Amino acid sequence: MDTAPLRSYLAGCSTPVTYAKAARDLGGIRINELTQLLERAMEEDAHLGLPFIAARVISRAGPIPARGFFDKARALGRHVDAPETFHAAELAALSRLP
Repeated sequence: MDTAPLRSYLAGCSTPVTYAKAARDLGGIRINELTQLLERAMEEDAHLGLPFIAARVISRAGPIPARGFFDKARALGRHVDAPETFHAAELAALSRLP
């Protein structure tokens, strides 16, 4: 599963986008395909010790990602006490990357 198109797309997003918008902008993929790509990207980021680029995709109810994002973060060993705080920290860390 190639996450390069997803990464390129999200790197170009100056603000978070909804799952629906991301799926549409990535060629009309299904939401379940998008979530699989996001989870794979999170695995790659965790392996490299990077912040999760998947944090740039949020629920339409906003302003944070869906529960699955936080469940996956925990499964990958990240400490998630408060989802809003964790999400804000991930976005801040992403903004500091070159």
